[in-house]
Amino acid sequence: MRLLVSSGTEAVVSTQSTGTQQYCVLFRDDIAKKFRAIYNVDTETSKLIRIFGKGPKIILPPMLATLYKYDSGSRSFSKIPTLTFSLAVDGITIKNELWRKAGVFPC
Repeated sequence: MRLLVSSGTEAVVSTQSTGTQQYCVLFRDDIAKKFRAIYNVDTETSKLIRIFGKGPKIILPPMLATLYKYDSGSRSFSKIPTLTFSLAVDGITIKNELWRKAGVFPC
């Protein structure tokens, strides 16, 4: 529990230090939606830049597998039936081949 609280605090501090308006959450897969990282959204280039967590440093649109929108009423992420990244996207998963067992990412 102590580790979870400290990493949550660290994530909040990381997002506050960037000063940007939109963030995106990276999940490991579609089923469990296990949190992996928080990304800063660069709207001009459609790149996602990691600011906290474990995952690729930069995510490009061809790397995306699933997009999610956060529903505040049900407090859950719902799948968006498109692969075009937009400002409505709050969470993503990347293709399975981009995950490595040793924590080394191809990009």
